[in-house]
Amino acid sequence: MERITQQKVYKWSATIGLIIGTLCITLFAFFYKLPTIYKYEIDAEKSDQIKAVYTEKALLASDDKAPFLMTSFDNIFYSFEDKEAFFFTFKEKSFEPISIKRILQFSLPIGDGFEKVSVNMFSKDGILEGYGLYSKKKRDDAPYAFMKVVENKITDNADFIVFVDYTIEDFYNNSKSYDAIFVLNSKTKEIQNVFENKKNIIIPIDFIKERMDGFYYFTKSENNFNLYKKNGINSKEILVAKNLILPHAFSIDGDIYLFTKPPIVKDKKGEIVVSTEEGFILAKLGGVGEDLVYNRFSGNPGKYIIKDYFVFNPENKSVFDVKNGSNQVINTTVSIFEIQDFTIDPNGERLILAGTFAGNKEKILFYDFITDKIVLVEGKTLFLSNNPNLSFIGDNVYFLSPGQTADYVTNLVIKWSDIF
Repeated sequence: MERITQQKVYKWSATIGLIIGTLCITLFAFFYKLPTIYKYEIDAEKSDQIKAVYTEKALLASDDKAPFLMTSFDNIFYSFEDKEAFFFTFKEKSFEPISIKRILQFSLPIGDGFEKVSVNMFSKDGILEGYGLYSKKKRDDAPYAFMKVVENKITDNADFIVFVDYTIEDFYNNSKSYDAIFVLNSKTKEIQNVFENKKNIIIPIDFIKERMDGFYYFTKSENNFNLYKKNGINSKEILVAKNLILPHAFSIDGDIYLFTKPPIVKDKKGEIVVSTEEGFILAKLGGVGEDLVYNRFSGNPGKYIIKDYFVFNPENKSVFDVKNGSNQVINTTVSIFEIQDFTIDPNGERLILAGTFAGNKEKILFYDFITDKIVLVEGKTLFLSNNPNLSFIGDNVYFLSPGQTADYVTNLVIKWSDIF
């Protein structure tokens, strides 16, 4: 899969034929490769250790032009073919297709104008969700848009919310960030930008989807973040919380939890008592006293990694489960220098971590909190750098590894018990 890079600028002394030929080849490569977008990796040369774990034990080890990416539902994935999303569920040893429920077609603001786009939808438990892709290099500023569409329960006169990512480098990333939110009336095709003229904002889409009581976004102010909310398209912004440490929000039993500094302590006269407490806290919005502090964290908040409802501290190798308030520690002395990705199963019992360890070696760490067992696998082409997309499918592990050529990616599914 070929990464889109800036083409070499040829000198004006080159012949017209060479220029035309180069342009033709470039355009052909761009359109033919879509939606593969970029090369995944260097060609893979897997070691015997990697082959033993991946190839011999894998339920699935398939070189494909596209990975299977996670939807909001367990064991439902999507993948693109010719810029069109298709949906799958993993059964036994393969990803099996499931039917498309509905196709949305509308015009989306891209660049300075509107472009016609199409989104394929699937349904589970009566809930619709869909994905779409636009990529056509007519201009340099905005040739690309990735869309995630969910049902709208926030405003009237629009039945869908469209989350849009305009960053092409995030194309094959489960943990993608989004740049804009629109509301769409599928009958009239009217589409409206919720955050018109808002730039450099952080949109917590999972938080919005879970609460469905407004459109939230973070802004950055110096070293802190502020959280705002809009109840509708024409509503005024409401400041929800300010001076936050990290741009993440959680919804638990209807309450909002945010990362902030330790509370300021006052004496009986109302004078501020200078606190020497370091670190930061996960606080309940509107909470008072003991009800305020949900959990305390030490060290630099910028080093923490947050995925779904789990907060990972690489320094002491601890994982805090926001949903149930529990904290677990990986019982190992290995040093982790850089983390590419990590994930934990929904029960909080199994962890996978991919990154760079001591000795500048790439490894995947598999850890079972129940049995306290750990497995480390090492190799240069062990996982897809910067985008392993680690995930669980029931009792199986799914992630991405470089394919045998750079145009492909290896989709790997391994049974957890076979790793140990």
